Amino acid sequence: MSGSKQGTSRPALGAVSLSGAAVWRLSPGRLRPEILTLSTTLSQLGFTPSWAAAFAVVQLPGTVPGRVSHVHRGQIDVLCEQGSLRVSVPSTFCGPDGPATGDWVAVQSDGGPDGLGVLRAMVPRTSEFRRRTSGRQFANQTVAANIDTVFIVMSVNGDLSPARVDRYLAAVHASGAHAVVVYTKVDLSPDVRLPVVTDVPMVAVSALTGRGLANLIPWLSPGSTVALVGSSGTGKSTLANALAGDVVMDTGGIRRHDDRGKHTTTVRALIPLPSGACLVDTPGMRELALAVDDVDVASAFSDVVSVAQNCRFRDCLHGEEPGCAVQEAIAAGELSERRLSSLRKLQREQAFAQRRENVKQKRRYERTRQAEVRRVTPRGSSKY
Repeated sequence: MSGSKQGTSRPALGAVSLSGAAVWRLSPGRLRPEILTLSTTLSQLGFTPSWAAAFAVVQLPGTVPGRVSHVHRGQIDVLCEQGSLRVSVPSTFCGPDGPATGDWVAVQSDGGPDGLGVLRAMVPRTSEFRRRTSGRQFANQTVAANIDTVFIVMSVNGDLSPARVDRYLAAVHASGAHAVVVYTKVDLSPDVRLPVVTDVPMVAVSALTGRGLANLIPWLSPGSTVALVGSSGTGKSTLANALAGDVVMDTGGIRRHDDRGKHTTTVRALIPLPSGACLVDTPGMRELALAVDDVDVASAFSDVVSVAQNCRFRDCLHGEEPGCAVQEAIAAGELSERRLSSLRKLQREQAFAQRRENVKQKRRYERTRQAEVRRVTPRGSSKY
């Protein structure tokens, strides 16, 4: 299997008819609009009447609506009818709830430092794909906002992991968007057995040959927004190029010994497609941890939950308890043991994350209380 071929070949559209893409200037791992075509309007960015009504609520004098295409440190790129604007982000909008790729915002075209525009307001989100950051902070990070569908991109090579599919499905379920599992590079492994998930659309494609791309059209209607998520090397950027009808994102090869990719895409990019839809390409995720407050993991495993309702005991742990409908379904081949294992693992992770969050909140409360005591206690006197 050659990784270089995947990274250097130009995408073929096959049966998909897409044309009239905007003109783009490429830089390593990112996308910057050089010139937006005259046909790129707010409606093509997904600005529907409902978004117009929501914008009117937060609109300030001298501001115009736009959509965030890139997020930088202290700045964002905003697509609007005037083109692409580099906008300064005031400190009041910084932090975990700050602007993310896909957000609708109210911006002032000038007035910022160095002649930049200024972010004045954010329109409330209808959905957001989030994950928990790694490390000691345990903070939530918004990957993409206001998305209708999430394409979970999985490559059918040696790095294919059914358990990873379950993890992404749980994250998409919590986001409020719809999930579609897209298996890529089927031209390299035509005989591979694809993991099956109940009640979730699955599409097998080859971005290089165009096979199966036409099956993605129902989710790429005008005004809709689709996000591509998945590990590095699964072909997200190659798929984005195929759907855009041009090379709009850089691509890279994969490692031969384990079929894993390298971080080629380094920023999240909002790409207006010729079909009238918008595509959000995201960097590959080496790991995906659910957001801290996404505690209702079981709701993403409807197949397991529906069977569990028939267990003899309401507090059944689905182990060796008598009358366990889940174990009976697994033995009969009606339910995948992998799904039960994935559910248990995610529930353990979320329980641990919630305990850590509770400890953080308790420490934060204690610090606030002690600061208040020091504030009201006269200097040199006892606090009792």
